[in-house]
Amino acid sequence: VQVIERGSAAKAGIGSAFFVTPQGHLVTNYHVVADVIREPARYRAELVREGGATHPARVLGVDVVHDLAILAAEGADARPASHFALATVGMAQGDRMYALGHPQDLGLSIVEGTYNGLLQHTLYPRIHFTGSINPGMSGGPTLAEDGRVIGVNVSTAGNQLSFLVPVDRAAELLRHVLDPRSVPAGAVAPARTLAGVGAQLRAHQAVYLRGMFEGAPQTVALGPFRVPTQPAPFFRCWGDARPDDEQPYARVEHRCSTDDNVYVSGDQTSGTVTLTHELLTSRRLNAARFYSLYSERFGQDETPAGAEEHVTNWRCAT
Repeated sequence: VQVIERGSAAKAGIGSAFFVTPQGHLVTNYHVVADVIREPARYRAELVREGGATHPARVLGVDVVHDLAILAAEGADARPASHFALATVGMAQGDRMYALGHPQDLGLSIVEGTYNGLLQHTLYPRIHFTGSINPGMSGGPTLAEDGRVIGVNVSTAGNQLSFLVPVDRAAELLRHVLDPRSVPAGAVAPARTLAGVGAQLRAHQAVYLRGMFEGAPQTVALGPFRVPTQPAPFFRCWGDARPDDEQPYARVEHRCSTDDNVYVSGDQTSGTVTLTHELLTSRRLNAARFYSLYSERFGQDETPAGAEEHVTNWRCAT
């Protein structure tokens, strides 16, 4: 799949996709075609077939939270000779898998790796694939040895640490795209526009945060205080104490975070929730100097990274 910038008629991005129906429907990642959703007047998508033939590709629906999209290849000769079936597949840790895609636009490649189960610190499942998924392979299928689709290539952390969206998420999105009546009452339908993507993000936020701080929270000792920690099982927590003989104060930090990054655009991600406590103590600073220290420290702008048009500064001024 290639995304074309209309003004220059040049490629603005590439990815992979695979046929999942005889009519020519394809699965890919949302982030492969995100520009087409965000700025359809500026970008369009094309499917490049074996031999170099191209077909216009239309986005039929996306699931931004799971980073999936369904495309339709257009044209009388766009229907595939064969396609992959989507069904849940059982795997055991260490089973061989094969990721397909077009790394760096170099042509179809097959990467061998192993299945290492689901990530533990995410609300929604991601498969841990020990293999190399490189840019351009996003949206391609990863297969079991018998050719069944296990998941959809989505991201990498380098050093053969890669991640897949489980195949059942792609099957569900395809079902809802082909039959809108199959979307459960009250659920968010597959998005086709930026407004639809926004609706999916808000629905995800409501589910993600629901009940997170209800009931008695887990707590941890931080100096003379007890503070909440690990608001949900899918958080990971770290701590760090930084005594420094050259500084007249000590700093202790306790931080919890999720791994549920949601790609929105090249300069914006969402979804991650972070909880941080910071304790400053001193026996060497008088009250006025200590007040100056913590006023400066806690007055720093810790606004999440992102373009100014997308991310506002913190609204709290206390």
